[in-house]
Amino acid sequence: MQSYCLHAVNHILKSRDRVLKNTQKLNAADQRTTGDENIEGTGKEETLNDVNEDKDDDDDDIDDADVDKHGDSIEYRDQGYTRPRVLVILPLKNQAYDVINTIISLSSATQIENKSRFVSEFTLPPEEDAMDTSKPADYQQDFRGNIDDMFRIGIKFSGRRHLKLFTDFYSADIIVASPLGLRTVVGAEGDKERDFDFLSSIEVVIADRCDMFLMQNWEHMQHLFNHLNLTPKSAHDCDFARIRSWYLEGHARLVRQNIIFSRFPEPEINALVTRMCRNDSGRFKVSTVNESNVAISEVVVQVPQTFTRFSCGSLLAHDDARFDYFVKKTIPALQRNPQLGTVLFVPSYLDYIRGTRHIVFYQLPQRADFYTELVNQIDGSNSVGGSSTVDVSVTVTFSIYDKLRGERCVGAKRWARMTGEGAKETYLFT
Repeated sequence: MQSYCLHAVNHILKSRDRVLKNTQKLNAADQRTTGDENIEGTGKEETLNDVNEDKDDDDDDIDDADVDKHGDSIEYRDQGYTRPRVLVILPLKNQAYDVINTIISLSSATQIENKSRFVSEFTLPPEEDAMDTSKPADYQQDFRGNIDDMFRIGIKFSGRRHLKLFTDFYSADIIVASPLGLRTVVGAEGDKERDFDFLSSIEVVIADRCDMFLMQNWEHMQHLFNHLNLTPKSAHDCDFARIRSWYLEGHARLVRQNIIFSRFPEPEINALVTRMCRNDSGRFKVSTVNESNVAISEVVVQVPQTFTRFSCGSLLAHDDARFDYFVKKTIPALQRNPQLGTVLFVPSYLDYIRGTRHIVFYQLPQRADFYTELVNQIDGSNSVGGSSTVDVSVTVTFSIYDKLRGERCVGAKRWARMTGEGAKETYLFT
């Protein structure tokens, strides 16, 4: 988190300094041009060149500038249609609270407007902030503090020491919001009141904890990315002479930096990156696969875990093929051999029932730790540490298109054997 907060603050401060310096140079050039109207052309040229020589040697401080035939800078293109440059998307207020506090710390601002309001709205009173310590560690981390998923806040940098929270979006440099918080503003086609012009000039998008967005409403994320870097409907007092060429040409999406974080990959996240994050510089992906720390290796209950692969002709038919297999194969098998205490796991909804002795996974969960927790919760008082495994079982149906979830559960090497050439249909783990 600190790394991308530092990146965001650095981008804003450098961009702001660049705009201010270019404005000073333009003002100085205008004043000197006005004062030297009666001076010969050579004198005027030297005056303007003196202004250009004030540029820093650092290339990062030099923006595209249009020049005349004498090589004199006449305008700087260093802005977008609207002010917001960085968008940070987070699932819950507790994470936004940490991110905004980090931004405040990194900015070295000594004057923070609306800080008390921020603390009040993004935290909970001590009596409401108690956490159930019996919950898993990841639950305690994710759902501590304020877990409201409806928020949006603009942050404005005014000078090096002044920062304002809850500023109007069109005056903000950084927007921190949840997908739901922005969706209520962006609206949908046909809504009378909707606004997304403030997203027209976003240069950096940071989406953290995309795995949690999957458990909220992923359609909000898709809708939001569809409304980034569109040509605004109103001018919003922008200076068209200083708008970068790629905005005017409709190519802003191709230079936008997209930084996507998730605890694990999923097809929905991969599709978002592939279809909507199309920077001309390409993509860079970092992922970790730890074969010794997959879900199945963390199961301590001695229980037979049967993985049965079903055939599927294409990804498009995957959901229908799974349902057809479940109806024709899994359900009849359960009916022929009724078992008390059976839980059916469906990834989109989970309700744990005490006394479970049999679990049927309609599909593997997105989060591998869910598999471990569920299987370890089997009522197997007589099935731990090598004792009897009678009358307890786990059944999983899978296909080759469950690759990402399968690798997180059994490991990449096992999954390759289970789905590769010559693979069997059924695998038993104990």
